[in-house]
Amino acid sequence: MHPLKQQVEQLASRLRRRGRAAAGLTVVSLVVGAALALMLADALLRPSDPGLRWIALGLVLGLAAWALYRWREGLSGRGWTPLAAARRLEQRQPALGSRLSSALAFVDQREDDPLAGSSDLRRAVVMRATSELERVDVETALDRAPLQRGLRAAGAVAAAALLFLFVAPHAFLLAGQRLAAPWAQAYWPRLHHLEVVDPPTRLARGGRFETSVIDASGTLPESVALQFRSETNGRSRVDETPMRPAGDRFVLDRENVQRSFAFRAVGGDDETMRWIEVEVVDPPAVEKFSVEVAPPEYTGVAPAGSDRHLRVLDGSRVTLRGEAKAPIAAAQVRVGGAVATPLEVSAPRAFATGPAGWRVRLQESDAESLPGSESTSYAIGLAAADGMRGESKPWRLRIEADPPPVVEWDTPGEDLYLAPTAVIRVSGRAADNLAVANLTLVAKRGVGEAAVTQRVALWQGAADPPKRDTAFPAAADRQTGAAELPLGPMQLAFGEQLSLTLEAEDYRPGTGRATAERRVTIITPEELDELLADRQTQLLQAMQRALADQRQAREDARRADGALQAGAPAAEALDGIALAGDAQRLADQAVSEPKRGAAQLARGLLEQLTMNGAARPELQSQLEQVAERLDAVAQQAMNEASRALAKARQAVAAGEPADRSREPLAEAIDQQSAAAAELEALIDELGDWNQLERLATRLGELRDDLQQLQSRTARGAAAQAAGAAAEDGEQIAEEQADIARRFEKLQQAMKDAAQSGAPASDRVADALAQSQSRGTASKLRDAQRDVQQDALGRASQSQQSAAEDMAQMLDALRQQTPTDADKLASELREARDQLQKMRDQLDQARDQQARGENVSPQNEQLAQQAQQMAQKLDRLTAPDASQSAQSASGEMSQASQAGEQGGRQEEREAMEQADQDLADAQQKIDERLEELEEEQMRRILDQVAELVEGFIRRQTEALDGTLRADSERQSSGVEPAAIKDAIETLAGDERTLATDVEDAAQLAAMRKVFNLALLAAADELRAAAELLDRGDTGRETQRREMAALSRLKHVAQVLRREPPEPDPDAEQPPGDGGGQGGQQPPEGEPPIDIAELKLIRLMQVELKAQTAVLTADLADAAGDGPPAEQAKQRSAELAAQQRQLAELVQELMQRNNNAQGGDDGFNL
Repeated sequence: MHPLKQQVEQLASRLRRRGRAAAGLTVVSLVVGAALALMLADALLRPSDPGLRWIALGLVLGLAAWALYRWREGLSGRGWTPLAAARRLEQRQPALGSRLSSALAFVDQREDDPLAGSSDLRRAVVMRATSELERVDVETALDRAPLQRGLRAAGAVAAAALLFLFVAPHAFLLAGQRLAAPWAQAYWPRLHHLEVVDPPTRLARGGRFETSVIDASGTLPESVALQFRSETNGRSRVDETPMRPAGDRFVLDRENVQRSFAFRAVGGDDETMRWIEVEVVDPPAVEKFSVEVAPPEYTGVAPAGSDRHLRVLDGSRVTLRGEAKAPIAAAQVRVGGAVATPLEVSAPRAFATGPAGWRVRLQESDAESLPGSESTSYAIGLAAADGMRGESKPWRLRIEADPPPVVEWDTPGEDLYLAPTAVIRVSGRAADNLAVANLTLVAKRGVGEAAVTQRVALWQGAADPPKRDTAFPAAADRQTGAAELPLGPMQLAFGEQLSLTLEAEDYRPGTGRATAERRVTIITPEELDELLADRQTQLLQAMQRALADQRQAREDARRADGALQAGAPAAEALDGIALAGDAQRLADQAVSEPKRGAAQLARGLLEQLTMNGAARPELQSQLEQVAERLDAVAQQAMNEASRALAKARQAVAAGEPADRSREPLAEAIDQQSAAAAELEALIDELGDWNQLERLATRLGELRDDLQQLQSRTARGAAAQAAGAAAEDGEQIAEEQADIARRFEKLQQAMKDAAQSGAPASDRVADALAQSQSRGTASKLRDAQRDVQQDALGRASQSQQSAAEDMAQMLDALRQQTPTDADKLASELREARDQLQKMRDQLDQARDQQARGENVSPQNEQLAQQAQQMAQKLDRLTAPDASQSAQSASGEMSQASQAGEQGGRQEEREAMEQADQDLADAQQKIDERLEELEEEQMRRILDQVAELVEGFIRRQTEALDGTLRADSERQSSGVEPAAIKDAIETLAGDERTLATDVEDAAQLAAMRKVFNLALLAAADELRAAAELLDRGDTGRETQRREMAALSRLKHVAQVLRREPPEPDPDAEQPPGDGGGQGGQQPPEGEPPIDIAELKLIRLMQVELKAQTAVLTADLADAAGDGPPAEQAKQRSAELAAQQRQLAELVQELMQRNNNAQGGDDGFNL
C-alpha cells in the first residue's frame, strides 16, 4: 500500500473510532437520562397504576430506538472513508488545497490507464502530496467536541444516577425494577394506610349506615372516598361517594339502607383496601304501644292517655307499654337520637317503662335560654337476642317549660318623687300558663346588710293548686291586685330612696318579677312644687310638639291634594301623601306614645298628685280631662286621618281618577283639622289653667296671710277691750299695708289676664268683678287705716270681710266646666236648687213689696246672684238656662230701679217676670239634664258597638274553627290530638268571649233591650263552650254558635249610625199598633229610641226562626233520648226569652205613653 494512502487510512480509522464513541455516549446518556427521570418521577409520585409503568418503559425503549436511528451513521463509522478523511484534513489545512484528495485518487489508478492522463504528472502530484502530508499536523483533522459533549453528558447522567443511588438506594433500585419490569409485583411503600373503624357487617333494613375511616400512619390524605359495590340484576356495580372530614377521620352515612352491599375506602396512595361485605336484614320492630302522661303534681292535672305525638310539661312522667313483632332482648326510649331511657322487657315481645316511668326533662341549656320549650322527637329502640337493633319511626316530642309568672306594673308607671307622708297606690298584674299563687309588692329600704324589706300582698290565691283537665289551658291565668303603701310609718328622711319590686309565684313554685324596679325618692314640699311645675311644662311641650306635627301633616296633605287637583304626576302626589303619613305618625306618637306621650305625661302627673295627697282637686280634674281628651283625639280624629291617608295612597297608586283619590284625602284633612283644633283648645286651656293656678296660688297665699293677721288683730282688739296691752299696732299696720300692696298688684295681674282673651279669662273677670263689687281693696285700706288709728276691732272686721271676699274670688277662679257627665249633671242639679232658693227669696220680697215695704236692696242682691248664676250656667253648658237667668237678673235690676223711683206697679210686674224667667231657667236645666243623659247613653252605646264589632270577628273565627274541626273529624273517622287540642282551644275562646260579652251587657245595663240581647248571646256562647268541652262539634254546637253570632250582628246592625232604610215587609213588633204607630214622635217630645225598636224586631224575628227550628227538632227527636232532652231544654230557653221580650215591650210602651201624657200621643 502506498505510504500516502496508508497515512490517510490511519486518519480515517481514527475518525471512525471517535465518531462511534461520541455517538454511543450520546445515545447512552439520552436513554439512561430519560430512564433516570422516569424513575425519579415514579419515586416521587409513586403511582399504583401498572399501566403507567408500561407507558414509562415504552417511552424509554422508543427513545432508545429513536436515538439509535438518529446517530446510526456515527455508530457505524461508514461515513469516514479515506477520501472523506483526506477532505476533512484539506478543510482543516487550507494550504493543501485539493492535492491530497487528488493524490489519493491518483494512487489508486494504474500507470498505464489511458484515461488517467500523464503518469509523470500523477507521480509528481502524489509525491508532492506525500511530502506536504509529512509536514502537516494530521491531528487537526480530528474533531474533539462531539466526544467531549458525549463524555460530559455521560458524566452528568452517571453523577445523577450515583446521587439518586446514594440518597435513596432502595428507591433507586425499586424504581429501576418497576421501570425495567412493569409486569413485576413491585410496589412503592404507601404513605397512607386507610382503615375502617369498627366496620359493620350487618345492618337493619331501612336503618342507617354509618362508618368512619382513619389513617393508620397518622396523616390523613386530602380526600377519601367510599366505594360501594352492589348487585343489580346479576351485574356488579361500583359507586363512589366522597367522605366528609371530621377531625382525625373521614365519615359518611346513608339513610334507609334496603339491600346488602360491600364497601371499601380509597384515598391518597391507598387504593388496595379489601372489600367489606355488609348484610342487610330485617330489624326488630314495634307492633303496638300506648302512652299515658302524668303532669307534675303541682299542675293539678290527673294522669291521662295521650296521642303518640307528645306535648308534655317539663318534669312530666310518661308511661309506655307495647309489644314487638318478634322476640326481643332489650328496649329503650331514645330522645332526639341521643338520650336513652331503658325499658323493661317483661315477656318475649312485651316492653314497658319501669315503676318510675319515663321522666321527661328539658335540656338545662334550653330551660335557661328560652325558658320556653324544646321540640325534638322520640323513638323506641329494640334489640334482638342476636344483637340486631331496630328503631320505630320517630314521633314528635315537645317539652314545654313551666315559666314563672309574667309580672307587669300598672301603677306606678315610672319612678316616683314623693313627700314623706305620701301613700303609694300600687297595682299590677300577673299571668301564668297554669295558675298564679300570689302577687306581692316588695319594698326595700337601704342597701346591703342594713337593708329592710317589707312585703305587701296585692293578691293571694288558694293554698292548693286548682284542679284542671289539661296542663296546657287555652288561656293563661291572669290575676290583678292592688294595695296601698303608706310612707308615713316608715319615717323616711328627705333624699332617702325606696326600691319597689313586683313579684308573683306559681305553684311550682316559680317566681317572676317585673322587668324594672320603681324607685321612690323622698323630696321636700318645695321640690314637689318644682317637680309638678316641671311635669306641667313637659306636658305642654309634648302637646305643642303634637300640634306642630299635626299641622305639618295637614299642610303636607293639602299640598298633595293641590297636586292632584292640578293634575300633577302621581309620584308627586304619592310623595306628599307619604310625607303627610310620616308627620301624622309623629303627631300620634307625641300624643299616645306609652312612655313619653302627652296622655301618659298627664296621667303620670295626676298619679304624682294623688299619691302625694296634694289638695289640688282642680288640677287633678283638669289632668283627668286632658288625658281623656288626648286619648279621644288619638283614637278618633288622628286614627281616622291615618286611615284616610292610607286609602288616598292606595287610590293614587292604583291610578284612580283624581276626584276619587281626593275624597279620602279631603276626609284626612278634615280629621287633621279636627285633631289640630282639639290640641289647640287643650293647649290653651292647660296654659290658661296654669295662669289661673298661679293667680289662685297668689290669692290663696294672700288670704292665708290675711287670716293669720286677722287672728292677731282680733286678739289685740280683745286685749284692748279688756284694758290690757295689745300687740304692736305698728307691726300689724306694716303687714296690713304689705298685704294691701300685694293685693293691688294681684288685681292688676288679674286685669291683664281678664283682657287677654284666653279661654278662662271669664273666670278671672268674674273673680275680679266680685272683688270690685265688694270693694275688697277698699276693705284692706280701711283695715290699714283702722290699725293706724288703733281701732283694732273695726280693722279685724274689715280683714275678716276681705278674707271672705278672697275666698269667694278663689271659688270663682277655680270654677270650670266638668267634662264628666255625672259631675256636670250633679252641678246642674245644685244650680237648679240654688235657683229655687232664689225664687223663694223672690217670693218673700214680693210679699214684702205687697205690704208696701222697700225691697229694692233685695232685688239688687238677687239681680247680682242671678247674674252670677247665669255665668255659672253658661260654664255648665246650659246656655238656654243661662239666658233665662240673665233675663231674670235684668228684670230684678229693673224692679230695683222701679222701686227706688216709686214705680210700685212696674216693680211688681218686673218681679213676676223675673220669677217666670227663673222658673224657665229651671226647666231649661231639666231639659239639659235629659240631653246629658242621652249623650251619656249614646257614648256608652258607641262603646258597646265598637266592642260588638270585635266580638263578631272573634265569633266568626270560632265558628269557622268548629266547622273545620267537625269536617276533619268526619273525614278522618278518628280524632287526632291536633283536633282535640283545637277543640279545647275553641272552648276556651268561647268561654272568654262569653265573659267579654257579659261585661259589655253590664255596660249597657241602662238599656234593657241591649242588655237582654247581649246576655242572650253570652248564654249561647257558654252553652257552645260546654258542648265543646264534651268534644261535641256537631249540629247543636254549631247552632248555638250561629245563634250567638246572629244576636251580636243584630246589636251591631242597630247601633250603626246610618239612617234606617224602610222595610215594607218587616214584621211589626208586638203591640196594639194603635195611635201613630210607625211614625216618628213629634219634635220636642221624648222619642222612643229607634235602635231599641229595631233590635226588638230583630230579636222577635230570630225567636220566630229558632222556634221553627225547634219544632222540626221536636218532630225528629221522638222518645226520651238526649236529642229530645236537648229540644225540651231549648224550648224552655226560648219561652223564657219570649217572656223577657214581652216584658220589655210592655215597659217601652208604658214609658212612651207616660212621656206622651196618656193615650193621645204616639203609642206602640
